[in-house]
Amino acid sequence: MKKIVAQALMLGFLAVQPVQALINIPSDGSDGAAHFSGAVQIDLGAAPTANWDAASTTPGRGIYDPEKWAVVFKYSSVTIDPITTVTFKNHPTGAPVVWLVQGSVLSSGSIVLDGQVGHSPTERYYAEGGPGGFRGGVADLPLSYGSSGFGIGGGRGWILTNPSGGAYATRGGYSSQPAMTYGNPRVLPLIGGSGGSGAAFATGTQRGGGGGGGAILIACRDTIALDRDVITGDGGIYACGGSGAAGGSGGGIRLVAERIVGNGCVLAIGGGVGGGGTMGEPGGDGRICLEAAVLTLAGPAGPGATIIQPVEKTPPIWPAASTPRIRLVSLGGKPLPPDPGGPYAPGGISVTLDAAGNQELVLQTENVPTTWTVNVLRTPLTGVVEGFPAAFQSGTEASATWTATINTVTGVQALQARAFMP
Repeated sequence: MKKIVAQALMLGFLAVQPVQALINIPSDGSDGAAHFSGAVQIDLGAAPTANWDAASTTPGRGIYDPEKWAVVFKYSSVTIDPITTVTFKNHPTGAPVVWLVQGSVLSSGSIVLDGQVGHSPTERYYAEGGPGGFRGGVADLPLSYGSSGFGIGGGRGWILTNPSGGAYATRGGYSSQPAMTYGNPRVLPLIGGSGGSGAAFATGTQRGGGGGGGAILIACRDTIALDRDVITGDGGIYACGGSGAAGGSGGGIRLVAERIVGNGCVLAIGGGVGGGGTMGEPGGDGRICLEAAVLTLAGPAGPGATIIQPVEKTPPIWPAASTPRIRLVSLGGKPLPPDPGGPYAPGGISVTLDAAGNQELVLQTENVPTTWTVNVLRTPLTGVVEGFPAAFQSGTEASATWTATINTVTGVQALQARAFMP
């Protein structure tokens, strides 16, 4: 039986059993041997769309699989030099990152998926989350409110009062109406952190909320070695929430290998308060899961990691087919795209309604008991998030139709749905 233990901030482990045959990782190596040096940005939007297990047609670009909602790279090996920072330009859908590696990942540099810092109102755009994470809200002083952050645990926007931090494994600050926590300790499915809300303070100070930290799965057959540079002290994997009027929550990091070793950092903490006065609140912590037969990673880790030892011979990469799913089908009789894009602006609109007001939203669930609760959040481009309950209409747990009446408003707005056990 696997032993699962929650560990504290610092990690220091000894091997618990001798190494046997290496684990099975589904990588054909078609993205080649990656060797990163200097300042490297990987453009996730350059990945062609295909099934994740298809061979990469252009080595190094990976594949975007909309069904898995992930940009998947299948490397033969990965090497990251000292004083090297690997960052990512988001895919249009905001999908997280998966590295499947035939051999080992040897890193003396940094892999960074942090959420952006909340922007000033003169910039008038949202702080992006890291890949797999979600945007922070904005501030609007003339209207005296800040908009809510995005994601399942997005911080709530408030009128001239405390903006709340994004939530993930833990709730963000401002407990009068904190955002909901979500996810599970194994970070399966892979998902990042939620954005903090923006704020327009009574003092005249205003600032957007921080973006949520991103999400990454690194699964390799042999060794993940994370080390810090002896000169700078930096090195490891970072998926932290961005700071702002309210901080974004930390993201998700899952590492799977025969051995996980080194003194590098593994951090997915919430963003702090920056540039928005003293009334804002920090974001909640993200999630970290480490799965290995041999685990001697001794660097700082935050929050406390879930440890799975020994690793399974064939560890799961994707959620089981029986995992609950929910999809928005149509709004006001107009079909919605099955894989909506990420731009939250006029150029990224999925559907245009003929008029504001009440509109019927149709949702489809799979593997969701019909006794569960389904809610929809509507977040306007500027304004406070509002929730709407959905009602079961027909079907079974395997596949069911639900509807909700959404009070749409003039301007750009986003819809997010969540199903959960009451």
